[in-house]
Amino acid sequence: MVGNINAKYEGGVVYIKNLIVAKEKRHQGIGRKLVEKVEKEGKRLGGHKIFLWTGKKWDTHNFYRKLGYKKTADLPKHYLKQDFVIYSKFI
Repeated sequence: MVGNINAKYEGGVVYIKNLIVAKEKRHQGIGRKLVEKVEKEGKRLGGHKIFLWTGKKWDTHNFYRKLGYKKTADLPKHYLKQDFVIYSKFI
């Protein structure tokens, strides 16, 4: 397996719970394709918005920004007392 995405649809909103791409397979478009697939499926189900949270210190911010996601909230000392950020996008 080179990548995995887990998402949930509820009330018109898609929540990406996690996205994992094998380290040696990154920067090949796999993550982008997985996110785009979830966006397409969310739209098909009638969704209007998609969101996720990621660690403030993680190297994921540019990835999500390039896909059109906007930072919509800071979550200080959130999970395991680490700072996180919420990104969202209307679909």
